Amino acid sequence: MNELYIGFMSGTSLDGVDASLIRTNGVDKFTPIENIHISYPTVFRDKMRNLLTHIGPFLELEKQLTEFHIEAAQQILNKTKLNSKEIKALGFHGQTLFHKPQEGLTLQIGNPHLLAKETGIDVVHDFRRRDVSLGGQGAPLVPIFHELLMQTQTPPVAVVNIGGVANITYVDKDSLIAFDTGPGGALIDDAMLEYFGKPFDNHGEIAASGKVDKLLVNKVLSRRYFRDPYPKSLDRNSFIFLKDEFSLHSPAEIIATLTYITSASIAKALFALPKIPTKLFLCGGGRQNTQMIAWIKEILTQEKKGCKIEDISTINNLDPDYIESQAFAYLAARFFQNLPSAFPSTTNASKDNICGCFVQSSNND
Repeated sequence: MNELYIGFMSGTSLDGVDASLIRTNGVDKFTPIENIHISYPTVFRDKMRNLLTHIGPFLELEKQLTEFHIEAAQQILNKTKLNSKEIKALGFHGQTLFHKPQEGLTLQIGNPHLLAKETGIDVVHDFRRRDVSLGGQGAPLVPIFHELLMQTQTPPVAVVNIGGVANITYVDKDSLIAFDTGPGGALIDDAMLEYFGKPFDNHGEIAASGKVDKLLVNKVLSRRYFRDPYPKSLDRNSFIFLKDEFSLHSPAEIIATLTYITSASIAKALFALPKIPTKLFLCGGGRQNTQMIAWIKEILTQEKKGCKIEDISTINNLDPDYIESQAFAYLAARFFQNLPSAFPSTTNASKDNICGCFVQSSNND
């Protein structure tokens, strides 16, 4: 069919965007209709020119990141004795480098085309940007999977994933709510590496040995983010300002205070829910920080809020370390079923939306 198409080109001259409207059938019919040019402002052009000199290392890292995913796919196929033709698709989240959804910006790197080519498996990727384009936070995206895992539980229940940033999913009979609660383990891990040369605080031992600066905790929890209504989300570096607050603290005090901030922000999130969940299931690496969990329980007790805290492994022996990777496999399946994975109640998008984009492997052409 002869139909209308618009094409764009922004060349390496960095002078602007060319746009052309044509009518074509994509075979032997072509009619040019209109062309326009939008010039770049000088400041923007200079920023683009500066970016050109730095993009090489970025792309090299993206390639290496993708190669780790290729290796992971190959290992899991070898371990299960399956071949690539038996796998419907890969749910490829990539690595988040930047997340400011309030400005319409989120970036997860990774090359889905290379992944599809090297594995021979179709890829669903770029899970967040459609939601952001609809005014959503683009995060968290795993609540629909958490809801599935909670099918056997008596509502209301909640799931908290304590990763670099912590997020919560609240599941009630007709309600699915989700948002980032605050820092997870990222700042703790960064401080552990800086002051102790270790990647994380094993079981919260350092946190348990330090004194918590409660004044600083209260200062952090009084910030606007914790007053804003959900849904809402954070970037890994949203609380990087805390580094400037610790100039007079010992390393153990820093770890203790950061850990308590995570605990208190998770508890604060529970208090903000429509109902206090009867059970809170934990997953993610932070759940192994026993001091963090002890502080959450202590705060709940002080506030006289009855909520039983359990590891998510108590449900059908689920592995708490792999809930999110399983979730993105599930989101890939929902993509093929044309089912939404992000919702106004979980990301604040203007409507339910299907997450992901499709890349077909050469084996399936």
